[in-house]
Amino acid sequence: MKVFLIRSDNVNTLEPGNANDLKIGSARCLRTDNIRYSKIADVLDSEINKVQQFQKDKDLLIFQNIEVARSFFTKLAGLIFKKELKGDEGLLFENCNSIHTLWMRFPIDVLFLDGENMIVSIIQDLRPFRFSPFIKQAVKVIEIKAGVASEFGLRTGDIFRFE
Repeated sequence: MKVFLIRSDNVNTLEPGNANDLKIGSARCLRTDNIRYSKIADVLDSEINKVQQFQKDKDLLIFQNIEVARSFFTKLAGLIFKKELKGDEGLLFENCNSIHTLWMRFPIDVLFLDGENMIVSIIQDLRPFRFSPFIKQAVKVIEIKAGVASEFGLRTGDIFRFE
């Protein structure tokens, strides 16, 4: 699975002509007379393509080899049997808000995402034999190579798109 970064700056500076330019069901930040506010908008099908094309032009491919842990065993094992991770590799856990690094051989960066694929928390350089805190807002977790989060300048509020 590929993961693209939609910079939170790109979303925040998007100045739609009206609320109908927003993507269906997603929270976006609008700028109206220099006042920002969150709005959930219903969009006509014809308007969706315009916003998605804007986002696609600004997206940055950051991970090409993200595996999805679907079964109980793959979720339990996680990265335990890996010797190392490359910069574009990682593991995605869905329906998850906490992880452990028991029996792992290397430190990792951990990205906690909400239901809209927005980063709600980042733990950098989580060493082996540690537990992350429970992140209440998180519904997905991505484990990546240590240092990659800072290398890409990832921060809370950034949004991912999965392919």
